[in-house]
Amino acid sequence: MNARKLRWVLLASLILLAVFNVVGFSLLSNLLAGKARAADHALIDADIARSDTEHLQKLQKQLADSADIVTKAKQIVGSQTDYKYQDQVISDLNKLAQTYGIKISGYSFPATGTAPTSTTPTKPGGIKTVLPKGVKQVLVTINISGSVQYESYLKFLRSLELNLTRLQVTGVDLTPNPTAGSGYVTNPSISIQMYVRQ
Repeated sequence: MNARKLRWVLLASLILLAVFNVVGFSLLSNLLAGKARAADHALIDADIARSDTEHLQKLQKQLADSADIVTKAKQIVGSQTDYKYQDQVISDLNKLAQTYGIKISGYSFPATGTAPTSTTPTKPGGIKTVLPKGVKQVLVTINISGSVQYESYLKFLRSLELNLTRLQVTGVDLTPNPTAGSGYVTNPSISIQMYVRQ
């Protein structure tokens, strides 16, 4: 092989080597760019996942903080099954009455078969309140026998009013008892409104 051929072989080798270097660099550059894009996407997905996780944790905390509100809301309105035979409400009222030394002689409920009313109750001043959907009101009158100390009667009324609003006092009927001395009332009655779910 003479010098001229050797020069051409070396030149061709250099050209091929340069072409391979350019192609290899281009392929390697594209591969690295693809890896960089994949890493960027992974970072974005991680940020979204972290944001979703933080949002879920906030919601969980709100639910945990609201657990007592949900429990109270369930207690505020009695379900019809709780009062289906009126036993529960009578039992509750009897316990309260015994606490204050009051003897209940009877209860007046709507006639048997009468559905709870869905009329909107009216507050003093003629302002109508809107009942939530599915909630009805039932009226009950408590009849108390004999003479009752006025102070005990007031405490009994107060305990009814503090009963979360499952029972709400709507009216009272009082007559002083002159024979029992001052501070006594005779045969009082109390009108109560119950709210039940349908």
